[in-house]
Amino acid sequence: RRGATGLSRHRQAERADPQVVHRQVADARVAAVRRLEQESEVLVVATKAPQLDAALERIVTEPKAVVPMLNGIDHVTRLRERFSCPVIPATVNVQTYKESPTRVVHRLDMARVNVAAPGHLGLEKALRRAGIDIGPHADENTLLWRKLSRLGRIALSPSAHGAGPGEGRDEA
Repeated sequence: RRGATGLSRHRQAERADPQVVHRQVADARVAAVRRLEQESEVLVVATKAPQLDAALERIVTEPKAVVPMLNGIDHVTRLRERFSCPVIPATVNVQTYKESPTRVVHRLDMARVNVAAPGHLGLEKALRRAGIDIGPHADENTLLWRKLSRLGRIALSPSAHGAGPGEGRDEA
């Protein structure tokens, strides 16, 4: 199944065709700050869950709305405890992989953000301008459980194939 490079045949074929691997939906440059001290219309929280508390310590001002795009469900309660503004959960559907610390490669021309009802008009307009689709609004419980159940299936897939982490993906 694996060639001399250690990659599956599927991955070797992808790497042979750079148009498949390096297709990009958008090339965005963002300014990074160590601490959020200026007022903001919407704060998008997109860190990994283990870094959430450290990220929250760096937010000095209260945004007008918080839109978390994290996997799982526990972060919503944590953010509502921290902020008095509306917390509107969102999920992201995109097929990407991280090529380097600063480069994320989109495998398909598809990116969709699903924002819990009632949504956030300003964020949704900005995402549409960037070429990102907005999915239909759902109540936050439905939205978060759909994402959690999808991630659960993805996480269990390698076990079902008797494979280690990453191997089930390579053989799919």
